[in-house]
Amino acid sequence: MEDEFKIPRRSWMPIWIGLGALSVIVLATAAWFFWPGPGPAQALFGSQKWVASDANLGKVDLMQVHQKLLPDWGIASANREVEGFAEAEKTRYESVRTAIAADKNLTDMFEEIRARAEFPIENSDDLMGLLDDWSEYLDGHGAPYLLQGNVVTTRSSSFFYIKTYEVQRNVWLKVGDERIRAREVNRLDQTNVMEQYLGATAPGQADATVVLDRLGEFAISTVWLLLARQDLSSLETMVLAEIKSNLEPKYFEILSEYAPERLLMQGALDSIAERRECSNFSIRSIPHSGLDQRDRDGLQALARRVKHSRCPDITRDEAAILTDTSESFADEPELGAAIRALVALLGANVAVHEARHVADDRAVDGLREPMECNGCPRMSVMAIAELSAYLASFAWSPTPYTTFFQACDATDGQGGPHAHAMSLILDGLGTSCSEVPADLSKRARGLEESLLGRTTPITFEAASK
Repeated sequence: MEDEFKIPRRSWMPIWIGLGALSVIVLATAAWFFWPGPGPAQALFGSQKWVASDANLGKVDLMQVHQKLLPDWGIASANREVEGFAEAEKTRYESVRTAIAADKNLTDMFEEIRARAEFPIENSDDLMGLLDDWSEYLDGHGAPYLLQGNVVTTRSSSFFYIKTYEVQRNVWLKVGDERIRAREVNRLDQTNVMEQYLGATAPGQADATVVLDRLGEFAISTVWLLLARQDLSSLETMVLAEIKSNLEPKYFEILSEYAPERLLMQGALDSIAERRECSNFSIRSIPHSGLDQRDRDGLQALARRVKHSRCPDITRDEAAILTDTSESFADEPELGAAIRALVALLGANVAVHEARHVADDRAVDGLREPMECNGCPRMSVMAIAELSAYLASFAWSPTPYTTFFQACDATDGQGGPHAHAMSLILDGLGTSCSEVPADLSKRARGLEESLLGRTTPITFEAASK
């Protein structure tokens, strides 16, 4: 899956954390093209593995390495051609090298990553393989961290970037008789590489990935609001019914109680966003718990300072709404648990989608080669892969209408393989994103069989830390 790079304007920094001044210089003028590599990633350590006697992860501060040191080095490495950053790359390399020195296996892998990152396009396969090796090594020793990345080329240069994650839990699914693991993760790095999708599966990777914090944003900004809106479509009405049936009653009650205030907060955020072309100010998101006291005070001070502006960053009314709703959210101690329950419900749907990707990749190299699709128009490899995963999720997810809602939201107004796949599915199901049939799962299984020649059950096996 591709990622989206967003360069912050003058933003409310406690809420939006940017990549850093130099990266803005480099990335702000970039036209993005993602380099997938010509073939399967070759894990450099995959054949010889790592030396057991060289393992010493207990003496490495893995949180610091993945949250700060590796991302900092990645920023400097990506910008090493910019004046002044060759020295920064060396300094940050030394910081990582010192932090992981106790574990020779990590040290050897990092040295390989650094060497190949200097010529990223030529070494894209090796770089992806090394990230997989790093993650596999940590996983084998029970360390809950994960690396992903990509190679990007712009009009003037190319570079390699890294994203770091903390694994929250492993969810096991069965696609037919095949056992597949989905890893639920939260982003650790604070770079401006934004998650564009709710989950990810890369060719050749053993596991699927479900991105919880990206799901959290979707749950808060979109799904939670359904509990307060009055203008629901038939699909949204079914989604609301699924949420009510699948959440603990106390959590549904809490979310329902505070949904009107969250809808009011979202209205203020939308109003601020409408002026950003002239105000040069934005608030990307606010957590479920609202703003802390420092941010509330800061926004109110800002509103007073710009009150006479023709295009204010924020008005007094908007600041009051954000402050009042934040104070209200802080009064409910179980609001966080309710949101986590909602995210878990959404995450199960994503896990089914991504597990189908893994199964297709294992069975027929379906993320690199076009799968057979009877009656499909001319479609790209990824469009067919998404067709397979979307159909499977509608057919086998625990909450199919919520899954369908997620898919419609992700592809609305978009182009590319996801939208192409959804367009074909909507035609095949004889439906739309606003009017959905009562027998959605049954129809999806029938379409899965007619187009792809199979309809394979996907079930959840167990969950473990």
